[in-house]
Amino acid sequence: NTVHDALSSGDEYKGYYMTTDGLVDPYGSLVTPSTDPMDAADYIVKRNLRPDAVLILTDGYVESSPNWQVTAPTLWLVTECKTFSPPAGRLVRAN
Repeated sequence: NTVHDALSSGDEYKGYYMTTDGLVDPYGSLVTPSTDPMDAADYIVKRNLRPDAVLILTDGYVESSPNWQVTAPTLWLVTECKTFSPPAGRLVRAN
């Protein structure tokens, strides 16, 4: 079991707590189980958050033209799709 599996909305475990949007770690970072990076962007924009940086881990198979409205520096770590180009920020390909 992961921490994410063990919690329901509003629960807390070792500094982690569950929201309806995903798991938040003790430092306030959102860890979302979503397969769509835009869910993280929507979370940031809707709450008017100002993160120092955003790290997106993805296979790179996302919608063709994501509307990325996050202004924070963003690093995209892509594991599979060789044709993925991030809508903003920098790209790192995992081999």
